[in-house]
Amino acid sequence: MIGIICAMQIEADGIIARSEQANAEEIAGMKFISAKLCGKDIVIVVCGVGKVNAAMCAATLIQRYSPDVVINSGVAGSLSPIVSIGDIVIATKSLEHDMNTTALGDKKGEVSFSNGKVTYFECDKEASTRLASVCKKIPDTKVA
Repeated sequence: MIGIICAMQIEADGIIARSEQANAEEIAGMKFISAKLCGKDIVIVVCGVGKVNAAMCAATLIQRYSPDVVINSGVAGSLSPIVSIGDIVIATKSLEHDMNTTALGDKKGEVSFSNGKVTYFECDKEASTRLASVCKKIPDTKVA
C-alpha cells in the first residue's frame, strides 16, 4: 500500500479525482482517504503546511496503515537552474535546512541523534527509481 501526504488540499485534489474512493476516516484532525489508484491501494491525506504537521501526519499514517512506502507530494521550490516550473522532482536524499546547531560544533545541516549525527537522510532508492520511471511516462513532463 502507498501512503501519500500532501500539505494542501489543492495538491491532493488531482490524485483524489483519479482514484476510486473506498472510505475516509478522521484521525487527529486529518482526513485519511483509503482508495485505489491505477489498481494500487493508497491512503492519501492532507496534513497542512510545515514539517511539524508533516511529521505528525507521517507518524499517524505509518502507525495506522503500515504503508510500504510514503510519498510526500506537492509544491516545492528549487535552487537548481535546471529545474523549471511544472517539472517533477524526485528526491534521492534530503537535508535539514532550517535548524542550525553550528554554535554547538555541528556542521551546517547536521542533525544530532542519541546514536550519532546525520547530515543527509537517504530516500528509498528502489522507490525513487520506480517513481522516476513511472513519471517519465507522463507526456510533456521533465523529471529531475
